[in-house]
Amino acid sequence: MIVPIARRKFVVALGGAAAWPLAARAQQGDRIARRIENSTQVPLRLYENTREEHMKRRTMIILTGVTVLGLAVAAWPQLGFAQSVPWLGTWQLNLAKSKYDPGPPPRSQTLNIAQDGQNVRDTVQMIDAQGNVSTRVVMHVYDGQPHPATGYTDFDATVITQVDANSLIASRLKAGKLVQVGTFVMSQDGKTVTVSITGINVNGQPVKSISVYDKQ
Repeated sequence: MIVPIARRKFVVALGGAAAWPLAARAQQGDRIARRIENSTQVPLRLYENTREEHMKRRTMIILTGVTVLGLAVAAWPQLGFAQSVPWLGTWQLNLAKSKYDPGPPPRSQTLNIAQDGQNVRDTVQMIDAQGNVSTRVVMHVYDGQPHPATGYTDFDATVITQVDANSLIASRLKAGKLVQVGTFVMSQDGKTVTVSITGINVNGQPVKSISVYDKQ
């Protein structure tokens, strides 16, 4: 059937009129979407900036805490060391309370126990029965390993074991062989130290002694 030209124009116009609201709606939807996108970009950027600043502050706090902890850990051994060696100082041998088998005992003996880094230096000034003066040194290193001892004839190295804050065990060695064992015990009032030694001397003879030292 042939549609008249006027009718065709009407149909085309009607179709265009019907399609126009859809196109307008599509364009309006695009504009709304762009507005929503633009409106969310600013808060999103603000959120990202705030989150980045928060992470930076958190990182700085953690680094600061680690640094402070490191300083505390570095200082801790010094504090623990001072507390674990209460007998630091000068001690004088009390001959009246001491016993030596075999004798004779020394005329005098003084211990100077001092901190030496993380360890303890025990310097012994002695005048023996014949009047000979000598200086002897023992290092207290609590690592379970032998360390040199100078000035002694019976032994040349010691292994010091800390039992508690007021007592030690000393294993004395000569050329790598155990020859004597000693205990160091401080009194509860901190005024005396008693050193008990058993073993053999440089000549292979049994020795046993109890030396009592008074705090100066």
